[in-house]
Amino acid sequence: MKQSPKFWVVFILACSLLRAGEAGLGPLTAGIRLPATLQDRPIWMVKSLPNGDLALGFEGGLALGRPESTWRIIASPGGQSIQTLALGHGRTLVAGSGFCGFLEQDTLVPVPGMTGEYVSSEVIPEGWLVAGRDGVWHLDPQGGPRRLSPPSFAGRQDRVVRIGDEVVVGVAGQTPQVWRDGALHESPEHAGFPDTQIVWADGAIFATNRGVLDRHGNPALPDEVNRAVLRAGLVGIAD
Repeated sequence: MKQSPKFWVVFILACSLLRAGEAGLGPLTAGIRLPATLQDRPIWMVKSLPNGDLALGFEGGLALGRPESTWRIIASPGGQSIQTLALGHGRTLVAGSGFCGFLEQDTLVPVPGMTGEYVSSEVIPEGWLVAGRDGVWHLDPQGGPRRLSPPSFAGRQDRVVRIGDEVVVGVAGQTPQVWRDGALHESPEHAGFPDTQIVWADGAIFATNRGVLDRHGNPALPDEVNRAVLRAGLVGIAD
């Protein structure tokens, strides 16, 4: 059975990965006062928006707002969990378990034909890339979907992640590919990451389902620390 996500673990990791170190600061953590309707619900996604609001994806919908302020609660189609959000081309793409769609005012409008599970998304010049157990999809700026890879074998999660100026796609059983000029291409610079789910990266450090790795795909932490990190669920996804 898939375990519920641990909001505090995800939030602490997110704070740890911010570039506070560039200003001489260590990792910062703080409590977030959630809307009363979310107090007992698992939180799958936390994302900062350009206007300063937070977007929280939970089982049942999307919450938009700020701590100590008013939150907008937007129901997801069928009450599914929301796991990823990407803003671009004047639209907000939202996806999760059982759907992918766009936020239209206070309604999530599903994209026809996309009914799998999606855990990651990125904006590209040609629209969006979305990935998960249902494989990798490309949506054009008007929201038209096109499948790029079949559903992931054995229930594995495919992933899309931005590394610097490039968007990298990881498909289960393959070496990650990079999106360039409207298509996926082999990525020799990521040859050290075969069959690896890259969850987050800054070009030097990669948080993956194999632990924290360097840019060559080698462990960046001692083995015992990497094992502890994976057991704690601090990086990677346990399917």
